[in-house]
Amino acid sequence: MNETYQWLYENYVRDLQKELSQREDAKIRRLKETQLLTREAELSLADCLAGLRFHWGAESFALGVRPGMRLAPNFLEE
Repeated sequence: MNETYQWLYENYVRDLQKELSQREDAKIRRLKETQLLTREAELSLADCLAGLRFHWGAESFALGVRPGMRLAPNFLEE
């Protein structure tokens, strides 16, 4: 992985993903307690949320690459 991307991941994305994951887990637990989800339904919901998180993360990364590439020459010239 590019060093810049690695740094961005380690300093911004990783903690945010962990926080989002913890929030989602808490919501799944509350939903399970109030709706009496079966283990199969709970796993299905967790898989769905993980899939959405993956797609949103990839989309966010893709959206950030283009502006980052435009900014990079400005930093390299200095």
